[in-house]
Amino acid sequence: MYWFLFFLVAAMGVSSSPNNNGVFDIYDRYSSEVVEVLGKDGLPTKGGADYFSYLAARDSRRRQSSPAITFSSGDATFQMQTFADYHFVKVYVGTPPMPFMVALDTGSSLFWLPCNCNVCSRHVTFPSTHQTINFNFYHPINSSTYTSIGCDSGICRRQHCPSTKGCPYEVPYLDGSSTTGVLISDVIHLATYAKQPKHFRANVTFGCASKVKGLFVRSSAVNGLLGLGPGNGPEDMDVLSILASQGIIGNSFSLCFSPNGKGRLIFGDKGTRSISDRILIIN
Repeated sequence: MYWFLFFLVAAMGVSSSPNNNGVFDIYDRYSSEVVEVLGKDGLPTKGGADYFSYLAARDSRRRQSSPAITFSSGDATFQMQTFADYHFVKVYVGTPPMPFMVALDTGSSLFWLPCNCNVCSRHVTFPSTHQTINFNFYHPINSSTYTSIGCDSGICRRQHCPSTKGCPYEVPYLDGSSTTGVLISDVIHLATYAKQPKHFRANVTFGCASKVKGLFVRSSAVNGLLGLGPGNGPEDMDVLSILASQGIIGNSFSLCFSPNGKGRLIFGDKGTRSISDRILIIN
């Protein structure tokens, strides 16, 4: 049974335009018009966990795709006004896995974490409660699955690359902030989006930040950033494109927020063949 859109047709009561085109009123499954006819039995609470689980499962079946995936820590996102209204998701990286509460950004594509960084925020203090949260730092030597990326790698596009220090990157942001460091590879920990999730890990390329500037070290200090925007080349380095290139997911994601600041982030379905690029649809 579809839980999204319904049209109700009263016998002999369908309105029509002068050119005899049928005109139908369309209603959401949660509208009073449909509830009056079909009732609410078995209908999950709109905006609740069961509601979003159903949407994801139904969309996956409809597109005949492989199961959607999310992070091993879960699909929940969180909004924190102290952090300039960013939304965050917990990501586990490396072996053994280390958690990072990273900010989400649909305006950029690179995933980066603070590494051997002298100019990075090491904690944040909430003004209202004076509570201090210490940030984690990624240390390549502490992860057995870490791999360096050299200048001769196909994904290193820098014309001037000091071979002894790995492949450098630099990303500026519209607010004047920036991050610089080197590109590296390690695993992130994921899980299928299902009632009985299967946990696994996948190799991704990300930025090992040695320096950040601007709001990232002041009022908007973050413990890393996950870019969800489209990449800009054949060797796309955003996490979504990397997972899609490995055949793990389709090159798409769903990101939704509720009025209370919480939300869901789910990677993956195969999409439709008519979609050739990633689009941001605000609903």
